[in-house]
Amino acid sequence: MIVNSESALYAATESDIIVGVKVGRNATTESDIIVGVMDTEIWPEAESFKDEGFGPPPKKWKGVCEGGKNFTCNNVAPWIFTVAASTTDCRIIDSTVLANVKKLVGHSTNTFTLNGTNFPLIYGKDASRTNCSQMLASICWEGCMDPDLVKGKIVVCEKNTGIPEAYRSGAVGKIFVNL
Repeated sequence: MIVNSESALYAATESDIIVGVKVGRNATTESDIIVGVMDTEIWPEAESFKDEGFGPPPKKWKGVCEGGKNFTCNNVAPWIFTVAASTTDCRIIDSTVLANVKKLVGHSTNTFTLNGTNFPLIYGKDASRTNCSQMLASICWEGCMDPDLVKGKIVVCEKNTGIPEAYRSGAVGKIFVNL
């Protein structure tokens, strides 16, 4: 669910930490990178998708992912999502009703129906093990979720990096908010 749009600058040395990837450094693979963009919460209404002021794309762009000498590229994920979205009974726009009856509307790739079942929500910080910082708990970082607190609930995390951790801990669903 998108609550608000946020821009943040992260040091390139931290990008593997932000997305939760554990990799070794490789100077050959990492060389000659001019610009890198990482957006973990893409939504079509974002300012960055507005085409105002842009002309047509260059003719050399063929609409496919093109690799370079020090990196590879694949176009698998967009195809998978397009096929999955067209063949799965899912609702892309969805809503969550809070206990105070406030309704929050956002984007969803939920493929199951709740059949009127009300699941309790728990905020990542409130579901944290004691060995995690408040910041890591808020993004539902690996190893931070207490299964006894999470099981059978929908976990609310501040970034979408905690999806695997929430499900490993027994969550029935996950909502990520962009604060």
